[in-house]
Amino acid sequence: MPDSPGKLSRLWQEFKRRKVFKVIAVYAATAFILLEVVDIVTPALLLPSWTVTLVIVLLSVGFPIAIILSWIFDVTPEGIVKTDSMDMPADREAVPGDGYEDFSTSGRKSGDDSGSGAIRKRKLLSMSNVMIAVLFVAVCILLYPKIFKPDRFKELRDESGMITLAVLPFDNLTGDSALYFWQNGISEYLINRLGSSGELAVSSSQVISDVLAGTREVNTASLAPDIARKTASKINASTYVTGNFIGAGNDYSIMLNLVNTENGELIWSTSVDGDLKGDYRAVLSRLSDTVRNYLEIKALEKRVETDLSRAFPNSAEAYRHYIDGLNAIVAGNYEQAIESLTGAYELDTTFTFAAFYLAYAHSFSQQFDENLLHWTGRAHELRNNLPPAYRPWIELWYACYITKDISDIRRYLDMMYEAAMHSRFLWFDLAVTSTNFMDDYTKALIAFEKLEELNRKWEDDWKYDRYYQEYAWTLLMADRPGEVDRIVDIGLKINSQDGWLVLARGAARIMMNDSAAVRRIKEELRNLAEYYGATEADNEHYTGQMHCWAKDTIGAVDYFRRAYEMGRFNSLYMLIRCQLQINMNIDECLRLSEHYIEQRPESWNGPYLKGLSLHKLGRYREALDLFREVEERALGYHKWLQRDIREAERALAGQDQG
Repeated sequence: MPDSPGKLSRLWQEFKRRKVFKVIAVYAATAFILLEVVDIVTPALLLPSWTVTLVIVLLSVGFPIAIILSWIFDVTPEGIVKTDSMDMPADREAVPGDGYEDFSTSGRKSGDDSGSGAIRKRKLLSMSNVMIAVLFVAVCILLYPKIFKPDRFKELRDESGMITLAVLPFDNLTGDSALYFWQNGISEYLINRLGSSGELAVSSSQVISDVLAGTREVNTASLAPDIARKTASKINASTYVTGNFIGAGNDYSIMLNLVNTENGELIWSTSVDGDLKGDYRAVLSRLSDTVRNYLEIKALEKRVETDLSRAFPNSAEAYRHYIDGLNAIVAGNYEQAIESLTGAYELDTTFTFAAFYLAYAHSFSQQFDENLLHWTGRAHELRNNLPPAYRPWIELWYACYITKDISDIRRYLDMMYEAAMHSRFLWFDLAVTSTNFMDDYTKALIAFEKLEELNRKWEDDWKYDRYYQEYAWTLLMADRPGEVDRIVDIGLKINSQDGWLVLARGAARIMMNDSAAVRRIKEELRNLAEYYGATEADNEHYTGQMHCWAKDTIGAVDYFRRAYEMGRFNSLYMLIRCQLQINMNIDECLRLSEHYIEQRPESWNGPYLKGLSLHKLGRYREALDLFREVEERALGYHKWLQRDIREAERALAGQDQG
C-alpha cells in the first residue's frame, strides 16, 4: 500500500514523458475540427446523411489506437523511434534525441561541440508547439459562437398548441434562371398568408435566412432534404414546407410538401397549376388557401374533443361553424345547431358531415319536416367524401328516411355495429335507430354500453342530456329498472335539473313497486315543474308519462285525461294512444281522434289514431286507407306502422273470405 502513491506518480510521469496527454489534446482538437468541416461540406457535396455518423465512428476507433502508438513510439529529429522505459541501464549509450542526453549548463551535450542534435530537437519542439497553438486557436474560433452567442431560435417553440411551421425556399426546376426569384417569392407569399392565421405560428423569412446562412445554402438552386429538416429543427418548427416549381412558357406547376420535422416523414402534399409569369397572385392564393385550410383544420382537431375531430372538412372556417353546431346539439339547442351547421355547409358545400348533422338536428328539433329529408339526401350525395368506414352510417339514414327499405336498415345497422368506431355520436345514433326503427332494445343497450366504454376510455362523461334520457328509457323498455339509477345519477351530475331523468327514476321505482320512493319523486317532479314555470296541467302530463314509461298504462290514462281536461291539448295524443293500447273506451278514442284531426290537420298523428280506432272497431278497410295515408305522409320508416298495415291487411283478407 505505501508504494501505491509512488507507482501512480511514476505512471503519471511516464504519461508525460511519452507525450500521451499531448497526443490526446491534439487528437481531440483535430477530431472536433474535422467533424465541423464534415458537417458543413456534407450537404454541399450531397453526401448521404450517415456521413457524419461514419466519421464519428472512425474517429472513436482511432482514438485508442493513437494513445497506444503515442505510448510505444516517439517522434524525434531522426524520425519515429521506439520509446524506452524510464528504467534504462546506466551504461546504455545515449542516442541523440531519445530524451536521455546529459546536457551541460551551456545546453550542449557532453562531448558534442557542435550541439546540432539539441538544436534539431528544439526546432522540432518549436514546430510541435506551433501546431498545437494553431489547433487551439481553430477550436476556439469554432466554439465561440456555440458558447458565447445565445441561440436566437431557442424561444421560438410555441406553447399554445398552435402548429409551428417553417416555410423554406422552393426549388427551381424550370432551368430558367430568370425565375430564380420565385424560390423565395413563393415562400414569402406563403409566410405572409399563413402568418395571419390564429392557429399557426409561422417563422419569419429573416429567421429562416439566418439559419440557412450558416449552412451556405442561401443562394443554391435547390435545398438538400437534410438541410431543410435541420433548418426547421433549429427554429423549433414541428412541421416545415418544402416544394418546387416546374414548367415553361405560361404553364407552371407548383408542388408543395408538408413534412414532419421530428422524423422527416411526408405528412401531406398538394399542387397547383397556373401562369407564374401572368396572374401569379391567383395561383399563389389558391396554393396558400389550400395549405392554410389544411393546417388550420389540423390545429383545430388537436383542440377539440375526439367526437368532433373526425369531420373531414375542406374549409377551416366551415369546421369552426361545424364545431359550434355539434356543441349546440350536445347542449340541446337544436335551433342554434341548425344555424351553425347551415353556415358550415354554405362555406363548404362538399362538407358531408355538415349536411348529415343538419339532418340529425332537424330530426330532434321542432322542425321535423322536409328539411330532414333534404339534408339526408344531400349527405348521401356527398358520402364518397368520407372515408369508407363512415359511409354505411350515411347509407343507414338514407334507408331509414328516403328508401324506407327495412332490409337495408338491418344491413347497414349491422355493419355499423361491427365497425366498432370511436364516436359517441355514432353509438348514440345506433341506439336510437335500434329502438325507434327496429324496436330492438337489446341491441340498443349494446350501443349504449359501447358509448359508456368510450366515456371511460376518454375519462370524460358525455355532456349530452339526451344520451342519458334515451339510455334510461331503453333500460325501462328492456325491463331492467334496477340499472336506471346508475345512469340517472351520472346524468344528474351533468344537469341536476333534468326532469326527464327524474321521471325515469320514478318509472323505475313504479316497476319495482317502491311506492314510498314514487311519492317522493312525484313531489320532486312537482318542484321541477315550478322551477321551469310549468303549469299544473304540465305536471299531470309528465306524471302520466312516468307511468307510461313504467308500463302502467291504466295509471297513465288517468293523468293524461286530467292534463287534457285542464287545457293541455298535447296530452290528447297520449290519452288516445294509451286507451287504444289496453282496448279502453274505443268509441271515445274515435271521437277524440277526429277532434285531433280538426285541431291539427297538418299532423299525421290524428289519422293514425283514427286508423287504430277504426281497426279496433272492425272497420278494417277504412283503417287500412288511413294507415296508407300516414305511410305517405310520415317521415321515414316506422316498424309499428308497417305492423299495423299488415294486421289490417290480414284482418281485411279474413273478413273478405268470411
